[in-house]
Amino acid sequence: MMSIKYLLFGSAAGLLTVAYAQAADLPAKAKPAEYVKVCSVYGAGFFYIPGTDTCVKIGGMVRADYAVNASGSHGQYWKLSAGSQNNRATNDFQTRARTQISFDVRTQTEYGTLRSFSRLGMQYTSTDGTDANGEIYFDRAFIQMAGFTFGKALSFFDAYSGNYASYQVLIGASATPNGQNVAAYTASFGNGFSATIAIEDASHRRGNGIYSADDGFVTPGGKFTSRYGGQQVPDIVGNLRIGQSWGSAQLSVATRQVRATYYADAGGLYLEGNGSPSDKWGFAVQGAAQFKLPWAVADRFTVQGIYTEGMNFYALGKTNQSFGIYEGSTVFDGFAPDAIYTAGSSLNLTKVYGFNAGLEHHWTPALRTSVFGAYVNIDFNDAATTSICGNMTNCNPDWNMYLAGTRTMWSPVKNLDVGLELVYSKFETSQSGAVYAGLAPGNGKPKGDYEAKDQDVFSGMIRVQRNFWP
Repeated sequence: MMSIKYLLFGSAAGLLTVAYAQAADLPAKAKPAEYVKVCSVYGAGFFYIPGTDTCVKIGGMVRADYAVNASGSHGQYWKLSAGSQNNRATNDFQTRARTQISFDVRTQTEYGTLRSFSRLGMQYTSTDGTDANGEIYFDRAFIQMAGFTFGKALSFFDAYSGNYASYQVLIGASATPNGQNVAAYTASFGNGFSATIAIEDASHRRGNGIYSADDGFVTPGGKFTSRYGGQQVPDIVGNLRIGQSWGSAQLSVATRQVRATYYADAGGLYLEGNGSPSDKWGFAVQGAAQFKLPWAVADRFTVQGIYTEGMNFYALGKTNQSFGIYEGSTVFDGFAPDAIYTAGSSLNLTKVYGFNAGLEHHWTPALRTSVFGAYVNIDFNDAATTSICGNMTNCNPDWNMYLAGTRTMWSPVKNLDVGLELVYSKFETSQSGAVYAGLAPGNGKPKGDYEAKDQDVFSGMIRVQRNFWP
């Protein structure tokens, strides 16, 4: 009997041992999965990065442009190096495809919100000479905290993007849609008031160049060699801004060291021993306002005005060439370098003033139309005029331009825009009765005498854009 008991107890103990061993081999209970959580602190579209207190929003867009007498965003016909001959060599129709993706990352700290923002893009333009695979670029990469901004951002001189009313127009008031390197501090005073002081890398906005008349005549439509010296001091920028229920307004100022390399010697060489003109300080002033219109929540009217001396990118964008628009045996010729000089002379800063205005009206939540206009005037002093003209008769390099246009956008579904824009541009020269003798424009235009004359251009663009940011 005892033997049977011992056998039963032994068997039970063995079974328990095996069961325990098998239980030990089973996986431990998994920890609860960390699901992505919505972060409502910073607005729609943000979510917490799992396992952190950091929020991120991922956004982007895909765009297709189809343009006549234009080339993608802000690529007016008159700024295209090979698009102004108005003959069979002219690219009347151009296309562009672009995509962007952005990352907005924010964390709360004892100093306030720590934010980093980056935006990358790729694009292909049909006739810009790039490889068929297109090009990669980035236009934003900055860090912000406690009022400070460091990195590549929109200039603090700028008030409103040129896209507020138009696809093409970026004239008469500053805008740097591609961004530039900045270091800035913004102080907020409450009730919508703020002020910013910034230093901004000038290299991007020196694209208009300094023209040395000793390089010779610049063929209408041709680029000239810029004689800018190396950058010693960044652009210094400041603004005052107010934003309230009626809209917003901004006053911006900027100054720059305008600095050439050297004078040309008798052999046309710009060498260290030739001496150089003394540096001068250019400046730019801009006022801008945007008003919410009372008859509709989304309607708005925007106006911007600017005056510059030696800082023409702020009013015109990049224009390191002479704008040449040919029609038969006539040509409009105009260019706008930041400064002009010749051997032994001082720098003569170019003056530019202009404005733009736009009104956008929403017919329905899905349909809206804008009308817009702009004007710009370029003025050279007497010394600069003499340097440019030399012995030419009836020569006056001053010029102006005005334009007007309209854009209608339809959004058949949320975040999809289909737009059509039409623009008329008029270019007026001060070269009354002047004749350019023996010009050789190229691109199919014959060598010969061309009379300076006002010109005009019609341009249009269709854009289809899908936004996938919240």
